[in-house]
Amino acid sequence: MKIAVLAGSPHKNGTTALLADRFIEGARAKGHEVYRFDAAFRNIHPCLGCNACGMSGPCVHKDDIETEAIQIKTWQKITAI
Repeated sequence: MKIAVLAGSPHKNGTTALLADRFIEGARAKGHEVYRFDAAFRNIHPCLGCNACGMSGPCVHKDDIETEAIQIKTWQKITAI
């Protein structure tokens, strides 16, 4: 199974990172393919509610979500930590 792990904490050595590491370790040990997305260290902007993405095209923000969303949509399970 393809699993995307979304981690949001800015603490690289904190408990969220440890939990994500252990989850990924266990998933890989069971033969799953895992992709980790550390949101705190990416260029991501909040939604403006402008509806551009649903009305006339892509999001007005040109950030990491634009490319990552395509990748993440191909995964079978998404885990947020």
